[in-house]
Amino acid sequence: MIKLLATDCDGTLFQPKRRIRMMTRANKRLLEDFASAGGKVVLVTGRSKRAADKVNTHLKSDVALLGCNGAYVYEGGKMVESHPIDRKDLMELYISTRSAYGIIGWLLFDDTDRIKIAPTNMGKIVSLLAVMLNLLNFNYGEKYIPSETAFIDSIANRPVYKVMPVFGLSAKATKRSHEALLSIADKFKGKITINEAHQCLEITAPGINKARTLKEYIALEGIEIDEVAVAGDSFNDATMFENFPFSFWMDSGDKEVKDKAKYVIHSVSDIRPFILSKDGKLLDGKN
Repeated sequence: MIKLLATDCDGTLFQPKRRIRMMTRANKRLLEDFASAGGKVVLVTGRSKRAADKVNTHLKSDVALLGCNGAYVYEGGKMVESHPIDRKDLMELYISTRSAYGIIGWLLFDDTDRIKIAPTNMGKIVSLLAVMLNLLNFNYGEKYIPSETAFIDSIANRPVYKVMPVFGLSAKATKRSHEALLSIADKFKGKITINEAHQCLEITAPGINKARTLKEYIALEGIEIDEVAVAGDSFNDATMFENFPFSFWMDSGDKEVKDKAKYVIHSVSDIRPFILSKDGKLLDGKN
């Protein structure tokens, strides 16, 4: 029986985008019906805890969030488990690569609901663009502080769960991002976990990934791996596909990870017949 549904947010639960409602009615209804049947919903995402607060407002529920690709567990309005990046390693990483490889700016996720932006090669233009794009995202929007001073202050004084060097918006930026990944991963081997995200990189503490934290979470909940359904679309979801046999890849996602998942779906709502019967009871995960 499938007792837990773990879903990524951007490109998955939030696909296609609904900037006011956050998710389609069909996706929202699936989460509500699954919870009503006794199932548990968990968001496993690169986003901050602000995403969980917004989803919970829409669902009128208490959905747990494994944020920043599993760097922490946020549930019941509290941070209940966390794996920040080592402060010394993070400062060394930032100083040595601040504007290398064509990086135009950095994003930092700490224990607050505000993402710090440190512009580099393009200065205020980067900050202004980020603010404008954020406003256009409506309900998906985050809270930003465009300040390198605030960025460095977080490294020095707060737990930092994820940083993201940004390389631009073009195909060339994606190429630069890939080249930087190989170099940074080699230089900081054992000190960080690094994932590709097209024109960005996602950097977390060593050994941190979505599957690891999800496994730890379900162990505490008394749920087995074969009682979990996972859904995602991108590189940082690959570990879930590899570790949880009942897995769903979004057909709009990164093709490189498609074969790691068991099923292909167009929408999270497509998972319904695998986990809920027509009369709304939990199923065993077999169609």
